[in-house]
Amino acid sequence: MLSRGFSGVAGKRDQASHNAAIARIAGALPHANLIRAHLREILNSTAFKGSRRSQEFLRHVVECALAGNWERLKERSLGIDVFSRDASYDTGGDSIVRVTASDVRRRLMQYYAECNGTHACRIEMPAGSYIPEFAGFEDAREDDRFVSSAARTGPQTANPNGLRFRKIALLLILLVAGWAMGMASAHLIYRPSAKTDARYAFYRELLGPIATDSGHETEVALSNPRVLLYVASNNSASPTWPSTLNARVPSEIEKILNPSANDVQAKYPFHFLTLADQDYTGMGEAISAFNLGQLMRQIGRPVRVTEARFLNWASARNVHLILLGAPQMSSWVQESMERSNFTMEHDAITNARPLSGERKTYNRSIAGNVLEDYGLIWMAHLPSGSRQLLIAGLTSAGTAGVGDFFCDPDRMRPVYEQLRAARKNGSMPSDWQVLLRIHIQPTENVPLQVSFVSLRVGGTN
Repeated sequence: MLSRGFSGVAGKRDQASHNAAIARIAGALPHANLIRAHLREILNSTAFKGSRRSQEFLRHVVECALAGNWERLKERSLGIDVFSRDASYDTGGDSIVRVTASDVRRRLMQYYAECNGTHACRIEMPAGSYIPEFAGFEDAREDDRFVSSAARTGPQTANPNGLRFRKIALLLILLVAGWAMGMASAHLIYRPSAKTDARYAFYRELLGPIATDSGHETEVALSNPRVLLYVASNNSASPTWPSTLNARVPSEIEKILNPSANDVQAKYPFHFLTLADQDYTGMGEAISAFNLGQLMRQIGRPVRVTEARFLNWASARNVHLILLGAPQMSSWVQESMERSNFTMEHDAITNARPLSGERKTYNRSIAGNVLEDYGLIWMAHLPSGSRQLLIAGLTSAGTAGVGDFFCDPDRMRPVYEQLRAARKNGSMPSDWQVLLRIHIQPTENVPLQVSFVSLRVGGTN
């Protein structure tokens, strides 16, 4: 699942938790053959086939655990062993291990969701650790190991549509991406957990009412970027698609968009680009939403997810909001976030009052094989008294990087301390902004390094 991994020994968990994780693995070692068989099934599943990097990461941590190589399950060691990083690389800025661990957790949850609860044996990697956990192998038998879900439960003929719907519905909640919600109500995505990590305690003060106000809910609002879909139709006037905009695709562009004669689109005579402004959200926003859910779980705060298109002033003043995505991806962000020191344009962040060493404008740019993006963590209050927190990069991958930084207590705590130090009385300001730089690997669109640039406290200019 898209929860997080952290740096240090076993993700910097406390020593008692670290020792307990090792003890649990020691108890599973007699079943190493079963664990490896289950691992092979997982790596060959549809959940993992799409990512060689996640396959290699999971295989490596499982084998290290079975071999007792606990020292190789630290963030730096994983960066060196799995991703060929230099021994002196900056784990605080280069998030490749944490990002991949998040992806592995998400894919594991997807795999078990697709099994429809029929797997008694599980391989898990809890948030806050890179040490895997093995459950249920003590009761497994060599001659009955890890048969497919269909073989366990019999043919799924009673209600295949119902089973497919349950799978899709669960995955949409887990991935928080690419869904059509079709309703104006928000959906609860995480409930408080009894297991908490003391490192997250400062977030309650950092977030203020977003984390502590029992009288109002907190909602995570995903952006709705406008997306052009390539669709085909038998109708020369328009495709059978509920859109207010349909544009015929010129023949020369059609050949580029539809290169394969076997593509289902090629069977239709007419081709269009059609606008979809409700059904999709950015992948970076989805990753950030999931990580925020895990963060809120740590501090015991329920959180719900909604879409920015459902927001209006009547509803927003009754809830606290965490807004994901840049202003160009969310009209609500443009309407509700008043001008402050740092403002987001389409491809740059403007600095209204540069301090010594700061720039007037922070532009998105490409340097070599790295895309340099910028993003904001922006806390503001509405006249109604409710709070809004914006987490956004200029790109969707930038938003993933900003969200990753914000939800990492080891990187966010120093920023929290700077925010408090900026006030003469040492208290937490109600309005503040943090500017971040994000380096992105453009071919995979993955944030590699996120670094602090500057911050401001106070209200609007």
